[in-house]
Amino acid sequence: MRSRNSLLIHAFALLHCATVLVCSYLGTNDSLILTFLTMLLAVIICVRKKLPIEFTAISIVLMNIIGFALGVWIARLVVMVIPNTTLAHAIATLITTEIVGWALVWFSDKFGPKDSTYADSNRVRQTFWLVAAIVAIFAVRVMITLMMSGKGGEDSISAFSDFLGNPVALLLIVAACILFIQSFKRSEENMEYAGKVMVFVLFFVVMILLAALFVALKLPLHFDLNISGAYFGRLLLIAVIAVAAIFSLVYVADYALEANRRLQAERDRANRASFQYMSLKQQVNPHFLFNSLNVLDALVCDGKSEDASKYIHKLAGIYRYMLQNEREEVVSLRDELEFARAFADLLKLRFPQGLVFNISLQDSDLKRFVVPCSLQLLIENATKHNSISAENPLTVEISSNGEEICVRNNIIPKLTPVSSTGLGLNYIRQQYLDICGNDIDIQQDTDFFTVKMPLI
Repeated sequence: MRSRNSLLIHAFALLHCATVLVCSYLGTNDSLILTFLTMLLAVIICVRKKLPIEFTAISIVLMNIIGFALGVWIARLVVMVIPNTTLAHAIATLITTEIVGWALVWFSDKFGPKDSTYADSNRVRQTFWLVAAIVAIFAVRVMITLMMSGKGGEDSISAFSDFLGNPVALLLIVAACILFIQSFKRSEENMEYAGKVMVFVLFFVVMILLAALFVALKLPLHFDLNISGAYFGRLLLIAVIAVAAIFSLVYVADYALEANRRLQAERDRANRASFQYMSLKQQVNPHFLFNSLNVLDALVCDGKSEDASKYIHKLAGIYRYMLQNEREEVVSLRDELEFARAFADLLKLRFPQGLVFNISLQDSDLKRFVVPCSLQLLIENATKHNSISAENPLTVEISSNGEEICVRNNIIPKLTPVSSTGLGLNYIRQQYLDICGNDIDIQQDTDFFTVKMPLI
């Protein structure tokens, strides 16, 4: 896919460059052809990336406006090295096309849909925005060409400088676009399609008029009523470009934030599903249940009814804890420690010798929180991947320092190593990243395996 994008962007960059050279040779204006090629590149990239039609329309607007401005500045830099104006313009156009093309590809890769099932339920209606964007860009480009031709070029540059020299007007446009997009998103479900179009067009007309009037009157520092019709007309055209560019940028930023929120929500749902699956797997783990029943059977056969009763209560307590906390994001360290101790007691009955637990926690840390079943998973991992014998005991140490809780065990390799899926550690890590944004610290050397988890 990346190689196809490279070929596409390089081909359009060369096509832009060739267009400038050919039009210069024929003595014709190249602006409309370059505009068409830029729009075509934007549409192809957005269609290939399965981006919404509204975003495709916004991309057309942004690529043309940013491309035009960027091309002018790059041409000024290139002409300092290459005195030939035509060649400098062609090279600047090539560089600009590469930049805006790759920028759109990067954005679509980062924030675009991750599946191939994208489809629009109102594709015919939404195509209106695509057509509107194309028509608007062509119309504005034609007006810019007419406005910049002849003696009006200097007056247009002066009007453009006045517009950029009024940061208050630009900030007001930004604020208005943010408010409009947010309010429009909240109310669009209750509006008819025609109503949406009217509101959208009305907003743009009002913003263009107010922005041009704000700059023409030299507000907010002055109030100059000496406005010529030609000057105000140029300000209106510049206001069209400014409002379209700012609205597009705000829309893109809002789209990116919304995409991040959707991605985070999907990740949270996936992690919750993974956690529920792991909890269910723990609850019906055949190995754990088989070993527990074998121990219970041995206690009953040996006539140790009191020990068997304690074992049953501890086993019931473990399953009760899992059921109670299967949907909780965090639990208190005190509760988790009691659960881990009950689990350790069951393990000691399976391994009467060779399994040692050393627990050293600060009292103040017991009020802090950890991920449910995290201690139990780390203890289970230690017994799963290490040999246990009276001659060489497996020692599990649990300690805290006010900032994190540390679970460490010595490494005693089994004669037949157990394959590791890493699901337990990955689950703990992802839960901490999602809940508090902090990762767990996993350390391993020849003697010890250590996991440090933040206290929440």
